[in-house]
Amino acid sequence: ALVMPLLRFVMPLPPWVIVMLGTYTVQPLYLRNTKWLMKRVYQQCYSFPVCSEYTKSRYLQAIEETCGASLRKEVEAKSPLFRLGITTPQNHHVKKEDATKRILFAGGVKPRNGVLDLIKGISAYRKVSQIPFHVDVIGTLNEKSDYTKSIRNEIEEGGLAGMVTLHGHVDREVLEQSYANADVFIMLS
Repeated sequence: ALVMPLLRFVMPLPPWVIVMLGTYTVQPLYLRNTKWLMKRVYQQCYSFPVCSEYTKSRYLQAIEETCGASLRKEVEAKSPLFRLGITTPQNHHVKKEDATKRILFAGGVKPRNGVLDLIKGISAYRKVSQIPFHVDVIGTLNEKSDYTKSIRNEIEEGGLAGMVTLHGHVDREVLEQSYANADVFIMLS
């Protein structure tokens, strides 16, 4: 994104868009070396499709804080909301009654998403709570990665073997039922 305003001096550019997928999109606005260039990105880009209301509100707030209300208004008008292809499920999933509280994490198992932090937190919670729980971690994972090995080691050391399941990738039906069964959804990224 930061290169696009510079490219227009070298070649003609068609309209271009930046898909806003997370709150990290505001970081260049707060860095002295990139703020001026990111401001030009926001001025020149054709559209900023955004995946969530939270992300949209966060980057609009950052634009207003660093570049002013007029640019915020301009960018807001070019920020349609899209839902990453997620649609309302056609099947109505019903929560299975269970005394065990279900904790759900859905996302890739990688450091940026905080799964190891989740497992460490659950281990600490287990020491102070009598509430029965089970953690379902659903999302792509690489069994050979050091990160996944660290997670499995933390599960073993914390005595969580029967309380945490790393499912890996699951089909849509299983994912939707997991959401329906969850008492708590956790997203640390």
